[in-house]
Amino acid sequence: LKLGTALGIGGRVPRACGEESCGMGWELVHNGSRQRLRLRPGVTQVGRAATAQIRPTHQSVSRVHAELVVDQHAGPLTEVLVAPLRIVDCSSTGHTFIDGQPAKKAGGSTLTAGVVLSFGVDPVTFTVKWVPEVLSGSSRMTPREAQQAEEMARASGAFLTAEWTASCTHLLMEQFAITPKLLCCVADGGVPVAPSFLEALAACHSGAPPPDPAAHLPLPPVGHDAAYAAQLAACAAAPRPRRCLHGVWILFGQRQVCEYLNKALTKAGSQVQFLCTSREEIAGVQEEIRKATAAHGPPREVWAVPGLALPVGELRAVLRSLVARTLTVPIEAVVAGILSDSAAAVQQMATPLVLDGADGSFPATQQLQPQQPQQ
Repeated sequence: LKLGTALGIGGRVPRACGEESCGMGWELVHNGSRQRLRLRPGVTQVGRAATAQIRPTHQSVSRVHAELVVDQHAGPLTEVLVAPLRIVDCSSTGHTFIDGQPAKKAGGSTLTAGVVLSFGVDPVTFTVKWVPEVLSGSSRMTPREAQQAEEMARASGAFLTAEWTASCTHLLMEQFAITPKLLCCVADGGVPVAPSFLEALAACHSGAPPPDPAAHLPLPPVGHDAAYAAQLAACAAAPRPRRCLHGVWILFGQRQVCEYLNKALTKAGSQVQFLCTSREEIAGVQEEIRKATAAHGPPREVWAVPGLALPVGELRAVLRSLVARTLTVPIEAVVAGILSDSAAAVQQMATPLVLDGADGSFPATQQLQPQQPQQ
């Protein structure tokens, strides 16, 4: 990380976890009831036999009508790759259809996301969906714990990584705690879950609905983090991307705080961030501000997090070049803003910086005028 330069900007916006989007890799969606049926690696039978995992009730469906075959992911679980899926027609009538066309018997037919399956002359259809489950676990797992987690994830068709990435959908944690990874999870619309969620995935049979994350929430936060308990519960109950910081630029005065919050703030919508901790870096920061303004336009607001490293007078040129209201924002306010998806929540806990007089040396405190939160 270079001092006095703009930090990482933007990135792919991952999908949010919701009723229709969080899945287990391959799944079938019943086009009548909208029930989701997961397909774990291996063979899933479709038919009226008691041994079949997916059992249509229409009399035109054979006892063993078709087989859905999901190949197990052989590579590292950090690589989110589409697992091959095919359907084999086992019926005597040949009435297994993919988008209205007969499926193959020998060798089967390869399936892709979005195709519609039907069996016999049953009016019920199923849509094939690829919605991979990507779980971010703790990097502090013991080798044995890591091996057990990988075995459960591989058996269930889920993916597993120690870092929070753009493709992650769930964060495994025993207890709610304010960490950089949790803030990234919340900003991306991911779901914090207890390790029991991975165990439930591994125990969930093919053709069954996936486990409900709400039944596997982490333990409530304790200590200082307990103040965020209600907000954390709301984030887990209604996960969605939180991008309230679009147009907000960040001026870090401490390297440690920058490293702690940079990634989460970027995911929450802050496109430009600077780090200035000494006089020697002022000229470099000014140049980066000029470049960022040319690339993105002026900021809507600037937050000094958790404050300025130098007296306001020495940063007069930097603050004036930002051409926007500048607030001193404590870390607690940043956390509250990300969790609530509200810049207004941050402003209530912030202090404005006002350049007073010709030398711009007096940081006056005044009551903030509330702004409309960004949607």
